[in-house]
Formats: sequence, C-alpha cells, structure tokens
Amino acid sequence: MEKINYLKIDEKEYPIRFDWYVLKEVQEKYGTVNKFEKLLKGIKFNGEYDEDGNKIMTRTEPDIGVMIFAIPLVINEGIEIENMENHKNMAFPEEKEIIRSVLRDFYEVAADLIEEFDRCMMPKK
Repeated sequence: MEKINYLKIDEKEYPIRFDWYVLKEVQEKYGTVNKFEKLLKGIKFNGEYDEDGNKIMTRTEPDIGVMIFAIPLVINEGIEIENMENHKNMAFPEEKEIIRSVLRDFYEVAADLIEEFDRCMMPKK
C-alpha cells in the first residue's frame, strides 16, 4: 500500500488517508467531490464569466465546516489502515476531541488536508 501521511493536531500526529471510503462520505454529504474540493480549497464562483464564457473563480478562505467534517474522517481512515497494515491497535479518537485540540492555524491544517486530497486524486502509476 501507499505510504501513509500524518496530520499534526496539537502535539500529536495522526495518520490520515483520503481514499474511496472517505470520498463516498464526501459525496453523500456534499453531492459531488468537486463541490467538496472547491470548499476545502476556498475556490468560489464570483458570478462573472470571461470572454469565452468560462466561470471566473476567486480564492477565499477554506471552509471550516468542510474541515471539521473531513478531519475526523481522514484520521479514522488513516488509523484503520495503519492498524491493519502494521498490526497496531491505535484507538479512534472522538470527533470533538480531535477538533478541540487543533491549535494550528486553519490555513496550515487546510494545506495538509489539500495535499492529502490531491494525493488521493492523482493517477496512480
């Protein structure tokens, strides 16, 4: 399997994984993976079109609600994979425990989530 990435929350590092199981949950909540991606990355349609009729998108801040939804999902999936692959028995933290212990700037956490999301969406060799 692929190398697992980690997300630093407070002083702990949690394994994370965006995969099809997480994307299924994303689709169920947001309708499409594309909509989730735009919210996570802070990409918004500004209501205008360019001369070719394409939507003009602008950057804004990452959606905190999307991050609160995604963080526990990717951590729990990462823990499940790490437990399975390495014969570990890491406990699954409570959602509120995870979110309340985030002390880093939300742009930094969003960047880590985006990096893991993009890794998931890249074609595999």
